[in-house]
Amino acid sequence: MVSSNEIIARRIRDALDLDAIEVVDWAAAVPQLADGAARAGVIVLVGGRASDERRALIRAVCQRFPSVPAIVVASLSSTGVHKALEAGAAGLVLDSEIETALAPTIHAVGAGQIVVPNRFRRHAIRPALSHREKQTLALVAAGYTNRQIAAHLFLAESTVKTHLTSVFGKLGVGSRSEAAELVLDPDMKLGISMPGLPETGTENGNGNGSHVL
Repeated sequence: MVSSNEIIARRIRDALDLDAIEVVDWAAAVPQLADGAARAGVIVLVGGRASDERRALIRAVCQRFPSVPAIVVASLSSTGVHKALEAGAAGLVLDSEIETALAPTIHAVGAGQIVVPNRFRRHAIRPALSHREKQTLALVAAGYTNRQIAAHLFLAESTVKTHLTSVFGKLGVGSRSEAAELVLDPDMKLGISMPGLPETGTENGNGNGSHVL
């Protein structure tokens, strides 16, 4: 187990003791784990709140112990679920559900399954974006407003809003800035390129953090 949070680590130990699952090693960071962790059934990682920090933790343990599946215990969002799976996590458990979900997840992952909380199951495998949705999303990431996107793609603004509603639902995001962040994140592998578009980020037009479509 990797956890710098003693309270959560104690909750994990108590929950696993009830299921006769032994914690053979506990460290505050991946480099501090003993080499014997390579023989463990799973490695439980208590991830931080930031998805990038959690992703780095997953990658570190997967690189050091490639044959041992990693289970992440954290407070997760829909985008965080997909990022954790992309980084190599085999199981995800909400920190609020340690007592009820961790032991069953360990058993399932040990049997070769990928486990995510039921509420996030639709985010485990992200639905494919249509060609037009990818075009619209690329322009959002480039900082274009809905009106500018409509003019660029020769569409009605209402059609642009329809595409964005669909995109937001498929990506599990609630704002233009969140969507743009995923586009610009190479690890998300959305298959969206922005040739010839200005690298204006998400500060123009409606590219702030609002929920306006």
